[in-house]
Amino acid sequence: MTNVKTGIKDLRFNQRGRMSVRLSDGREIIVPISMFPYIKRLSIKEREYWMVLDDQFFTFRNLSKLYSVPTLCGWLDHHKYYADLQNKIDIIRTKHKIYW
Repeated sequence: MTNVKTGIKDLRFNQRGRMSVRLSDGREIIVPISMFPYIKRLSIKEREYWMVLDDQFFTFRNLSKLYSVPTLCGWLDHHKYYADLQNKIDIIRTKHKIYW
C-alpha cells in the first residue's frame, strides 16, 4: 500500500505525546511523537510551524526532514524508502522554492 493518494489536511498536537494527522478522506492517524525523534525534539512552539507539500508530505520550518502518510503508518521501511524520498524532497524543494 505504498501508492497513497489520500492527502494530508491538518496536523495537531492536542494530546500529550501524540501527533494527529487529519487526511483528506476524513480519516485521522494518531501516532506517538516518540516514533519520530526529530519531531519530538521540536519545541511546542516550533511544532506550530508545519507545512504540507503536494498533499502527500509534511515538514516543519525548523526541521530538514520530510514525512509522508506511508511513513507515518509504518507501511514503509525508512531506510529502503529514503533514496526515493530524497529525490522527491529535492523536486518539491525546487518546485516550492524551499531551501533549508
